[in-house]
Parts: sequence; structure tokens; C-alpha cells
Amino acid sequence: EFLIEKWLALIYQINSDFSWGYRTGEIFVKLLLEEVLKKNQSFNFQQVELDDRMKRAIDFIHQNYSKEISIEEIAAKISLKPVRFRNCFHEALGVTPKTYLINLRLKKACDLLLHYNDSIKEIAYKVGFSQNDYFHKCFKEHFHTTPQEFRQSKKTLFNC
Repeated sequence: EFLIEKWLALIYQINSDFSWGYRTGEIFVKLLLEEVLKKNQSFNFQQVELDDRMKRAIDFIHQNYSKEISIEEIAAKISLKPVRFRNCFHEALGVTPKTYLINLRLKKACDLLLHYNDSIKEIAYKVGFSQNDYFHKCFKEHFHTTPQEFRQSKKTLFNC
């Protein structure tokens, strides 16, 4: 679908730029596509679709990181089975979706810790951690300091 949409957009662009009829533009793009595929036989339509799905998954995670979201929910949004989604995500980004989500939440927490005076517990909830103890554990593992120590230091040494 992604590739088809891109080609159709090109057809419309050709039609508007050169005042060709739609059919002429469609034939031109088909010929162009055939030439591209002849020269690049390793082109993988499934990979293009998969890459688009991973981008949509990442967008979904970024839009919903502060909520309780599951692998199953993300996978359903991009029409993949959870195990396939997890494997594809890990292959594409080098981390599991859960790790990606935790890292995103921790980065958001850093910003809140540095720029706002909300309690650490409130910040943990704002960025999607339902348990304060788990937030502390993840934060300490990732940044080698506690959220309180991080806030007090006010250093950007921790790459937030």
C-alpha cells in the first residue's frame, strides 16, 4: 500500500506538472517502475512495507508512551502478530519494543526532572510507569543514579 500510494502521488504530480492525462502518467510510472526493478532485482516490497509498519509502530509508541500499552496493542495497530512484531522491531532497531518504550519513558522523565518541580512519583506516572519502585529501578539501571540524585545534580551528563 505504501509503495502504491507513493507511485500514485507521482502520477498525480506528473499530471499536474506536465499536463499529461492520468492514463499517460500511469503508463509512464509503470514503465519507470519496470526499469527500476530490472536494475535492482533485490528490491524487496515486503521490506518497504515492514519498514513503514515499524515507523507507524514507533509513532504509536511516541504518541502513547505515557499510557499503559502492550506489545499486543502495538502489533494490532500495524497488523502484525505480536511475536512477528517483536522480532521485526528488534531486527530493525536493535532493541525490543519494551526496551524502546522504557528508554523513551526514561528520557521523558529526565526532561521533567530537570525542568519541573513535580514529585518524582508524579513524574513516574506522567511518563507511563504505573509503579514508582519499578521507575526507580529502571532509572538507576539506565543512568547509574537515582531520580532524586539526578534532579539534584542538574547535570546533562546523563544524555537526556
